Amino acid sequence: MDGENDDVHPTSGSHVKNLRVLPIRLLAATPSPYGGGLLDASFICLLGSKNEEILTFSTRRLVRLTEAITSDSYTAPGVSDNVSSVVLRQTLPDTTEGLGFFECSAVTASRMTSVPLGILLSSRQLQPSDGRFTKTIHIGDDITLSVMSTTGMLGEYGIRWRKLNDVDWANSLIEMSSDSLSHTIQSASVSDAGVYVTYMDGTLELHQFSLIRLIVKECPYGRWNPPLCDRLCDSCYNGGVCHELSGTCICPPGHAGKNCLQACGMHKFGWDCEFECGPGQPLDKCSGSQICLPDPYGCTCLAGYTGIYCNES
Repeated sequence: MDGENDDVHPTSGSHVKNLRVLPIRLLAATPSPYGGGLLDASFICLLGSKNEEILTFSTRRLVRLTEAITSDSYTAPGVSDNVSSVVLRQTLPDTTEGLGFFECSAVTASRMTSVPLGILLSSRQLQPSDGRFTKTIHIGDDITLSVMSTTGMLGEYGIRWRKLNDVDWANSLIEMSSDSLSHTIQSASVSDAGVYVTYMDGTLELHQFSLIRLIVKECPYGRWNPPLCDRLCDSCYNGGVCHELSGTCICPPGHAGKNCLQACGMHKFGWDCEFECGPGQPLDKCSGSQICLPDPYGCTCLAGYTGIYCNES
């Protein structure tokens, strides 16, 4: 993951080496992506090896889910527990507060990295069709976001979509995609990025909705260094994604190395394969868990698992 760009650029009349901006080695994981509102819903933040001294290591709610800040703030609900210097666990309350996009963040003297992670209620009526809470595209791409009913019936209510960059419920309704389980975006721009909320009309207050977070990369495929996008990404294999501010690879859970060619082995993951899932480990189970990495990677199943619920070997 480490590397630097040897190009030099004039800054204030002098030439300096332009270092690649590498993300802090941070990831997030949850064994209960569809368990919000239950007693054991939680997520963890994990700091990888080779990090600088971390000044703060914390969680928060990424977007509020109602207009009333008094009842729904950006504070992550529940209890935060520093299991160790590299593991932070957030235990969520067994209420509708256990729903949303949450965020793990770490700050050093020179850098800040955050990793968003989605959790839906166990009583949800809708969910992403493929089970993934994040989608990553490049600027100018077309994409269709789609959800499915968990009950098999849509009932008397129509389908509504809202997009939240922040909370502005009055102006967030997407009229063109009402009454549809899908929403298509053509020639995406950076302004299309955000959290898309899908719900049945008249039931928004029940919080039984679906969430999909769209990440829009500013550079076209294979390029980094926005807004110029004048540099070539490293080759990223096995589903690795190019980090736009460094050109290096963010490797999928279960792979590591400069080009993501190293397989971590059964039930292991992390920037250097330093974490495991299973009894007594930071992530207590592999099947059914989702693991998230810094943007623009998003969230996915651990290597070796697939399916809507990441529970198929």
